[in-house]
Amino acid sequence: MKQMDIIIEAYKSLPEDQRKIFYKYMGIMPALVANVDNCQKVLTFAQENGIELITAKSLARFLAEDISTIEKHFMHYKKAGYERIILANPELIRFDAEEVLKRINQCIKAGKGIEIDGRFAEFLFDDLQWKNVRENLHLEEVSMEDLEKKGKDIESVDLHVSARIPNKESYKDLELKLFANDPLDLNPEQFERYLEISNLLKNVRESLYGVNADAENVRISSDMVISKLIGNVSDITPDNNLSNKDIVKACLYYCNRETNLDDGIDKVIDNLAVSQENKRGL
Repeated sequence: MKQMDIIIEAYKSLPEDQRKIFYKYMGIMPALVANVDNCQKVLTFAQENGIELITAKSLARFLAEDISTIEKHFMHYKKAGYERIILANPELIRFDAEEVLKRINQCIKAGKGIEIDGRFAEFLFDDLQWKNVRENLHLEEVSMEDLEKKGKDIESVDLHVSARIPNKESYKDLELKLFANDPLDLNPEQFERYLEISNLLKNVRESLYGVNADAENVRISSDMVISKLIGNVSDITPDNNLSNKDIVKACLYYCNRETNLDDGIDKVIDNLAVSQENKRGL
């Protein structure tokens, strides 16, 4: 096959809308033509590993990268169980996989989400964004052993005061409800409230962490916390029902391992709740 034929065939495999914008990456063509053997190896590797190059950016990025770098980065992700990073966004292959995995591990240890709507956060691949995120993780003086112990300790602590339950017995009653495998059946009014709180939690998480996700390996999902606190809490504390803010803070505590539920977080929740209410009135 002629030198240009390999690249042209790869170009033709793109969806029509992506072929129309491929011209934006034509600046790399001389380098590709000069190393067409590498292009062939790259395309073969992508095909053998189920990596679909269906956007102009992903095709250009992959073709421009040396095959040895692609193999190294992809195998690092695969060994760590994160090959979906490249399967979902092949253009990310150019970033140092070891560094990205290190950042992912630090976020997990600190209870910070790394995905939003199924897509990995940009700060994992952007040095400037990561610098700001890392400063807020407060990891500089904490060993990996300390972080692992902290995660285990958080899982065993009673419900945070965010739930406003008046005594220890009520804490235990509430946790029994949260972690029981009892069926849930929300009525229409409760389901509307579930949607309202879920949206508020999403906005709060994005404001605090940049992503809307539970921490990995948590004992209970935020969806379950919201559902159970809406459906069951009146049975536990009929004179002290939880507000939307209380339930959001309970989600942050149980599902994001957030222990610093101070006035600052109260203000974030209050402001976003007001904004949410104003939008509803439009």
